[in-house]
Amino acid sequence: MMARPTRPRWKGLALAGALGLALAAGPAAADDSLSKADALFAEGVKLRDSNLELACAKFDQSLQLNPQAIGVLLNVAMCDEKHGRVASAVKRYRETRERALEQSFPEYLKAADAKLAALTPRVPYLTIRFERPPGPQTKVVIDDQAVPLSGLRELPLDPGERTVVVSAPGRITFTRKISLAPSERRELAVPALAKPSPRRTIGKIALAAGGAAAATGVVLGYVAHKRYDDYTNRRDDTGAICRPSEEDGRLLCRDGDVLAGARSARQLGNVGTIVGVAGVAAILAGGYLWYFAPRTYADRESSKGAVGGEARGRRAVSVVPQLSPGGGGLAVFGRF
Repeated sequence: MMARPTRPRWKGLALAGALGLALAAGPAAADDSLSKADALFAEGVKLRDSNLELACAKFDQSLQLNPQAIGVLLNVAMCDEKHGRVASAVKRYRETRERALEQSFPEYLKAADAKLAALTPRVPYLTIRFERPPGPQTKVVIDDQAVPLSGLRELPLDPGERTVVVSAPGRITFTRKISLAPSERRELAVPALAKPSPRRTIGKIALAAGGAAAATGVVLGYVAHKRYDDYTNRRDDTGAICRPSEEDGRLLCRDGDVLAGARSARQLGNVGTIVGVAGVAAILAGGYLWYFAPRTYADRESSKGAVGGEARGRRAVSVVPQLSPGGGGLAVFGRF
């Protein structure tokens, strides 16, 4: 009776991985990066049974330092498998198989074939379809990984929640989170990317202009206050200090120049107040427009869906500056 072939165990592959690492290093074994890769791999082997998470991190660092190490590659693939990242594991097992064929490592080839047969059916696939042809500058990113427009069919992805981001210059970014189960095949339809709302641009301009106006109002108020103090502390030709009346606020001065200067300072203060109030109003209005304007396609769709009965229950606030010869202020109108 023929003996049943046994599948290589993790430990045996890890030890063989050290040999593969040494062979890959070749004449450059004295190189610092390869020596560090060796050390990291050895640390990973020691930690594998007690701390798999840290061991996998060591294997990954070792592979980054020496991408040609077939043994380390196989252990990183096993780590992906252990953590449920079946698409990533299958990709690395395929790389391991190719290198095993090139370098004549039958043990690695057998291990990779066995893993591929077990895991390939469990890989989920996502197809991204555009409702309108995308422009040449359209970018598709899935979990921080850029995907070319030519490769959006049958994308192998790891199970779990994935984030798809589609962007293009001058368009609202499309963002969608999807959850993929093992062996699932899904299709995601991407609508035509809309142009951004002009409210956002207007809001930014209003914020900048309002900030400048508010700063100007503060400066004018400071200058007016200083001038007013200077004039009201001067004595007129009778030796009396020019001061405002306690009854009606009028300035009591005999010196015409002092009186005119104090009144001019008071008028400048009123102008500063008006400019400052207008600036604050512009900041509030611009901030509202900028903050509530759609930032992504999902925001735009949700705002469109609010039109109608749902929109009627929304809160709406308007801030309007009120100016008069005697000063200024803000009037707030809204529905709460």
